[in-house]
Amino acid sequence: MIYNAGATHGAGFFLDEPEAKGMTLVYLNCVTPVALLHRVLAPMRARRRGGAILLSSMSAMAGSGLVAVYAATKAFMLTLAEGLHWELKRDGVDVLCAVAGLTATPAMARSGILAVNNSGFAAKDPDELAREVLASLGKRPVWYAVGSVIAAVMHILPRQSISQKLTMGAAALYKIKV
Repeated sequence: MIYNAGATHGAGFFLDEPEAKGMTLVYLNCVTPVALLHRVLAPMRARRRGGAILLSSMSAMAGSGLVAVYAATKAFMLTLAEGLHWELKRDGVDVLCAVAGLTATPAMARSGILAVNNSGFAAKDPDELAREVLASLGKRPVWYAVGSVIAAVMHILPRQSISQKLTMGAAALYKIKV
């Protein structure tokens, strides 16, 4: 099972966005995966084989201004997948969180981000991303699009620094002055 429910979420200051927009992201990235995983993981555990992949985002690495709710829900997915990985591996069920970055998907192209992207972020090819993620299933709880070395460095840097860098990245990507 692969949960890749994408939403072109956009960016903006939390209080300038409607509450409903944030709640939609909570349902999409928190409520729905929990409900779905309950339904699909139980039969996998009974068969003692199967796998689930949750697609997250580099925004999950720390709180990020301008995409605060999105980042929080993606962090939820990351933490959920890590926990389920450890719970279910003894039963032959693999759970992986794929922490993707900017990816050249049709939805991203429709959003216009790829056409005007001069933020310095290179968009990853979706086919390449899919191959790398599938190759990681069963080998680790989390796969990072930026690579394990950069992810490890991000984990040891002060969280405030990562939060600031993610916020500045969102500002650059979405052309928002902060």
